[in-house]
Amino acid sequence: MIAKDLPYGESHRHYSHLMMIYPFYDINWDQINNQALIERSIAHWQSKKQWLQGYSFTGAASMYAMMGRGDSALASLDVLLQKYIKANTLYAESGPVIETPLAAMASIQELCMQYWNGVLRVFPAIPHKWEDVSFANFLADGGNIVSAQRKNGKTIGIQIKSQYGGRIRLKVGIRAPEIKIQGKGTFDIAHDGMIDLNLDKGTIALIVAR
Repeated sequence: MIAKDLPYGESHRHYSHLMMIYPFYDINWDQINNQALIERSIAHWQSKKQWLQGYSFTGAASMYAMMGRGDSALASLDVLLQKYIKANTLYAESGPVIETPLAAMASIQELCMQYWNGVLRVFPAIPHKWEDVSFANFLADGGNIVSAQRKNGKTIGIQIKSQYGGRIRLKVGIRAPEIKIQGKGTFDIAHDGMIDLNLDKGTIALIVAR
């Protein structure tokens, strides 16, 4: 739906009617009761292909990334790269535009790190074919600087530096991780694997696979 009495009935490249899913995450994948609605809404939008353009595939990729579906996100990005992005990294519809390539970069970064619903998610949607992945000094909510590495399809290490101090809740995909605090801070690991860090300004937390 676009509004209460107005269905999404014809193709359009933008996803303005889905912004509560992305980029606002007001309706998100943590909400079990909304998962079917999210899936159905994205599928309905993507099924009307006539006017889909490059921006349609970056938006879908980011939504799939929120769902933890890295392979689907990568498939959308592949369509963008193979069909729309030019050799100089720009993109054109009626004329050259830059926002679609920038949106694609955001989608790629969201495969590696996301923050929504109060949780920082590291490597939440890595495609299966990406066995070795790393990133350095991504800036996360609260001014936290994050670096992380995956090898052979498994996350092996994450570093978080707190620039200002505060609480960080994390999903990292490491079973029974070892956590080391360099500086002043505390941590707790919940039964569901959620990590709760409380770090003083300048403190570094290292989260590694045993």
